[in-house]
Amino acid sequence: MRRRFALAVSLVLALAGTASASEPPPFSARAVLVANGKTGEILFERNADKRLPMASITKVMTALVVLERTKPREIVTIGRQAPAVGEATIYLSPGEKLPVRDLLAAALVQSANDAAYALASHVGGGSAERFVEMMNERAQELGLRDTHYIRPDGLDVEGHRSSARDVFTLARYAMRRPLFRTLVRTREATIAGGRTIVTPNDLLRAFPGTIGVKTGQTAGAGWSEVAAARRDGVTIYVVLLGGPSRVQRNADLEELLEWGFDQYGRVELVEDGRTYATAAVPFSDRAIRLVAPRRAGLPDRPAGGRRDARRPHHSHYKSHQSSQKVAQCFRNERPLRSHPHKSKRL
Repeated sequence: MRRRFALAVSLVLALAGTASASEPPPFSARAVLVANGKTGEILFERNADKRLPMASITKVMTALVVLERTKPREIVTIGRQAPAVGEATIYLSPGEKLPVRDLLAAALVQSANDAAYALASHVGGGSAERFVEMMNERAQELGLRDTHYIRPDGLDVEGHRSSARDVFTLARYAMRRPLFRTLVRTREATIAGGRTIVTPNDLLRAFPGTIGVKTGQTAGAGWSEVAAARRDGVTIYVVLLGGPSRVQRNADLEELLEWGFDQYGRVELVEDGRTYATAAVPFSDRAIRLVAPRRAGLPDRPAGGRRDARRPHHSHYKSHQSSQKVAQCFRNERPLRSHPHKSKRL
């Protein structure tokens, strides 16, 4: 017998332990933002609206516009300008033909500037400048108020900038696309021409649970990155702009990701195998136990909302947060299963 049974879980929530309420660790960067990737809740921010160069994090928007306007198998013929871009490169040659997917991989995995420029020229009908207009139009549509693009690759140029908040918004949106998600978590791959591409995103190797997103580094932007990691049903994003070195950026990102996860505890709502109710059997004086077939829980965190250098944090639970989670449990109610043994008399 299977019966749907809504569980009253407010008592469980009330008895649940609170998560960590520590202050965020120190870091060396011009701007930082830590957020919940699922809900969009900002856990910590400093200078999150400051307009700063973002280097190759630019390629998140480049890839998004390309994905929205092309197909992965579409063939791109490399023009004369792309091979001359310089710095990070996969050494494209004029007249060479590659699929969009391979160029996206080169731009997102290895951060190749020539691949980004080739894609921009292709989608822009031969004009990278027209493609940049598309990037800025898309930024406005997504509400990125502090973002303005001048190049599709992110190399330093006056007026090319974004903010930590805008970078988070954009990265979170781009991660909805399956191909984008696949590429930004790729460590190494082989593409057209037998080229091997390797990611400079050290967190993909060093920090368990990392799922992307994009690094960036120039003299003007410093060492920057938007990183995302998932653990126990919680996804944390950290945006760090303007770090002093690769080593320091990576260390700060790891500590901020850990801190983000520490803000959440798991509230166990249903225990596997526990009897939550009994049901009468028609034409019988026996009752059968209704047992949860699997455990269920929800991530929870102390109240206090956004935290920055100006706002203290409080570790008590808000009553409305608990009620929201109870409501969520009811919306996602699970069937209880009758236990085949140990029936008892009413």
